[in-house]
Amino acid sequence: CCVLLPTYYTSNSAENSDMEMKTFSYFRFTMQRIEPGSSNFWVPFAFAVFFNVFLLWRLWVEWETFITLRFEFLANGDPYIAENKEHLHQYQTSCLVEFVPDSHRRDKELYEYFDALFPGQVKRAEVLLNATKLTKLIEERKAKIIMYENLYAKQFHAKAEYRKKMESHKQHDASLFQYLCCWCLGFEPKKPKEPKTRLSGYFCRKKLVKALPYYLSEIKRLNRLIEDEHRRIILEKAKSEDKESQNFLVSNIVEGIRLFTGTGWDLTCDTGFVQFHSLTAKQSAIQCNITGTTNFMVTSSAPDPRDMVWENSTVERSTIKLKKLQCDTLLLTGTLFWSAVLAFVTSISKLSTVEKFVPPFLVLDPDNPYVYGLIQGYLPVVLLELLMLVFPIFLRFIAENYIRFKTKSQVDKFVFTWHFGYRFANLLIILVSASLYDTLKDAAMSPASVIKNLADGISVQSQFFLNNLIIQAGTENFFELAQGLDMAIHFIMHRIITVEAKSRRYLEKLEEPNRFQWGVVVPVFLFTLMVACVYCTMVPIILSAAAAYFYLSTKVYTHQALFVYAQPYDSGGLIMYSMNRTVLTTLYVSIVIFSTVLWLREASLQVSCFCFPMLMITWLVDRKIQRTFVEPSTTLALTKARIIDEDNRKREERHEIYKKYKQRKQEKEIRKRRNEDRDNSAGMEDLKNIEAIKYNHTKDQETENAIKDQYSAKISAAFSTKKSGVINEGLLLNDYGGEFDCDSDDESKIDFYLYRQPNLNKSIWETKPRSYR
Repeated sequence: CCVLLPTYYTSNSAENSDMEMKTFSYFRFTMQRIEPGSSNFWVPFAFAVFFNVFLLWRLWVEWETFITLRFEFLANGDPYIAENKEHLHQYQTSCLVEFVPDSHRRDKELYEYFDALFPGQVKRAEVLLNATKLTKLIEERKAKIIMYENLYAKQFHAKAEYRKKMESHKQHDASLFQYLCCWCLGFEPKKPKEPKTRLSGYFCRKKLVKALPYYLSEIKRLNRLIEDEHRRIILEKAKSEDKESQNFLVSNIVEGIRLFTGTGWDLTCDTGFVQFHSLTAKQSAIQCNITGTTNFMVTSSAPDPRDMVWENSTVERSTIKLKKLQCDTLLLTGTLFWSAVLAFVTSISKLSTVEKFVPPFLVLDPDNPYVYGLIQGYLPVVLLELLMLVFPIFLRFIAENYIRFKTKSQVDKFVFTWHFGYRFANLLIILVSASLYDTLKDAAMSPASVIKNLADGISVQSQFFLNNLIIQAGTENFFELAQGLDMAIHFIMHRIITVEAKSRRYLEKLEEPNRFQWGVVVPVFLFTLMVACVYCTMVPIILSAAAAYFYLSTKVYTHQALFVYAQPYDSGGLIMYSMNRTVLTTLYVSIVIFSTVLWLREASLQVSCFCFPMLMITWLVDRKIQRTFVEPSTTLALTKARIIDEDNRKREERHEIYKKYKQRKQEKEIRKRRNEDRDNSAGMEDLKNIEAIKYNHTKDQETENAIKDQYSAKISAAFSTKKSGVINEGLLLNDYGGEFDCDSDDESKIDFYLYRQPNLNKSIWETKPRSYR
């Protein structure tokens, strides 16, 4: 900027009246000041080369930093998972299997299929269950519990306040003088009423009942329904081993339901998890060509369990792909006519329109052109930013409730892609001052006129983007730093609404930290980068504003990441791959736009020296990044997986050696005490202790072998065909190689698996309201 601004300001503008309008005041610091064909174009040429090379270098440095963290995630997952060794082992050795055919949608068949491919390497296989009704019942029970807790907290607080007022009233009654002087003190405080609720009935009649006993009865009723549904799922899962094939009509109805909802009538679905004994076997399963066909037994690394959207986990992947294609088509079509929305925003943001709806004393004086022009320039920017704040909420709703992605990271990626896509559409529409549909139609008829309009609009519309960057650097950053919405909620809670009148669950929710919305924040960063790349040489003032924005954003979001936000899950940097492609596409577009402007300004020599060489350099760096970082970081290398398995094996051996050392040390201490005590009875007691220690050393292994033998017998009995048709309801085969008692209240102690559906795990069910405090 220190070089470009003096160069543009000291250049001689053209004598053409039309060009004088474009080189006056603010435009004195733009490339429009340079005369066509002038040698001064070598200055922006040199700066453009330096700027693009600098961005490519910074992108390479970011990949060098990212690749280390990516490999660490692929090996050990999130540090939260690594805190528990069993959880870490299950995460490392589990893979997600999709497109499971109907013939293998049972735990036994899925286990045997992968065990045949990887003999002796499969530990368990579980097919997810379509427990939609059970999920709805659990959600309804949770809603009733929350209602009960909220009402109980309000009632408890009201009674406490009543007791305080009664005590104060009795103290006033003790003085007859006070009663005579202030007759109002003689009235007793009003006793709080029992909370009631209305029940819907026939002919729109609603019965009024006590709320707290009613909600308790509803919770107990739902507990019985949930238990019955859970037992039904157990029985149906056991019976599914002997189920007959569906007829033609039923199969077509089921396929139609799957097309619209993603799930069918069957208990099982096309999604499951397979756990291997080693990380090497798991990596081999997700990297090799298992079937040689598409859409059949597709394996991928199991995501972070906190990243799973368990409500959508049973949706078939083919349905997700179809609905995503529909949404992508509609959203892409919407960008062609997005100019109508921008035109509406511009029309309602004119001061002449706003003045009709505000009081007269708020109307600005047109005689003050500075203030009037300042407000007129910022008002459409503010309204457009408000619109773009609402747009990601709409995208997230589509991703979670219509497309129904299975992981939150996929939802974030979808929101990120189309949020940035519409911001990019904003850039193009504002530059060409027309809709993308009209621009494409004009380009087919007269490409030269479209290019000229684009080049002219770049400098003319730069004021809009400058105002946009100022708003983002100032208002948006400091609003993010202030956390105004959360501060307002806490202020209302502590100053207006009494904290004692809220349930413990609600107060705990207030203390939960927010998460960083990648799909909302990152597209704003990339949009600012795109504006900076397009205008870095033509309007260097915008580059200064973008630098100020990134400097402030770095300070603000570093503070937020350290003290405000806490990510509930980790996707392993999946959004980095989309960001890489977006940044490189931005460089390609900016190179073409700058070369076009140079060509229209009759700087042919500079165009020939910049366009094709810079495009070639960017393409070479792009290909180098793909081969060096992108492709190797997709999955964990088998050599690295083998090293991790060896480290785990050695760690277990060291643990066993340490246990034996502890045993020998304990035996030595007992022998030492026995030698010191010559009493025969004491000596016999010590010998018994030694035998007890030896017995305890082998007890765990013998118990485990006995349990395995018992489990194998039960599994064989469960999978065998029952002639009597009677199925044991006490067993639920949740994987091939383990089971739990459906009547037990603590299933996870017998066989815990990180990727088992939470609603099927009774040990984590919430069956009654929490205590008040």
